[in-house]
Amino acid sequence: MTLEQAKKANDYYGEYCQEIKKYYTYMLNLSNTDSKIKSIEQLYQYVKDISFELYSKDENFGKNYFAITSLVLKCERLLSNEYVIDIKANYNPDDNLFVCGKNPEDILSYITNNARNFICSKANHQLNLSLDKFNMVGQCLPVSNYIESLCREIGINCKKIALFPGFTTKPILCNGIKQHYAVIVQIDGKEYLIDCTYAQFFQLNRCILQRIGIPKLSGCLSGAFMIMNDSRIKVAQKLLKDGWIKLDDVTLKDYMDGFALSYRNGLYYEQTNDFSFETKYSSKDYKNFLDGEDNQLNYESEFVLDFQKKPLKNPCLTLKK
Repeated sequence: MTLEQAKKANDYYGEYCQEIKKYYTYMLNLSNTDSKIKSIEQLYQYVKDISFELYSKDENFGKNYFAITSLVLKCERLLSNEYVIDIKANYNPDDNLFVCGKNPEDILSYITNNARNFICSKANHQLNLSLDKFNMVGQCLPVSNYIESLCREIGINCKKIALFPGFTTKPILCNGIKQHYAVIVQIDGKEYLIDCTYAQFFQLNRCILQRIGIPKLSGCLSGAFMIMNDSRIKVAQKLLKDGWIKLDDVTLKDYMDGFALSYRNGLYYEQTNDFSFETKYSSKDYKNFLDGEDNQLNYESEFVLDFQKKPLKNPCLTLKK
């Protein structure tokens, strides 16, 4: 950015940035989580209100708007240690680390306990943190690779699955972020999903629905949608507690629905007026997505699945289940 461009950006954005900084200062002094949520929802609304004007005035909106989103993210970090589902992992570093049982539950406990020990070893090495306090963001690939290796050692068939926005890499949406990895294992002819880093999707700072609709942000995490009905909640609780769940048509759809919904930006809701927070995809559809034979872009446009490039025409659009 040239000095002239920087000056122009400051002219357009200076007063708005100062206003957002006031929200940050106010939230910094709040101890009550509900008060912080109320404050950040007000911030989200303020940012939506000003975004259309900025988009209309600034020919370099795409670059300059970073000044706004970076401050929003700073405010959100004040909530990063809170979770929308607070379940302790069923993890004991002294259990099942050296002996693998023969029934499915014992085998799965052996795999997940070792995987969690792998995570905890990294946490302790880096930050001296316990498993429940360790930020799982960016850990899904090394942990899934570890699980794959462990499964090979004990003779368990497994497949690493990759979840990308829109369930496709052509094109790559959301600048290549928001991807996730997990593992499906087969034991005695039945399939089980193992996801030991699933907790990262339940951080409160990325699970407040009103976040959706702000340009250049990536919407909400899947956890925001997993807590919307009893069936999804049960899937989420099982994975968060045990790190694994038996796969059937219901659990696969629930798990994958969370991600499919998280890929939609605010323009989807403005265009469709669909606030059901459901998808039409079946477990068979999702299997095709995972196999690379189909993807979400064949049913929903890139415009509503990628980072939101334009502000909402109606900034007062309310997203609520």
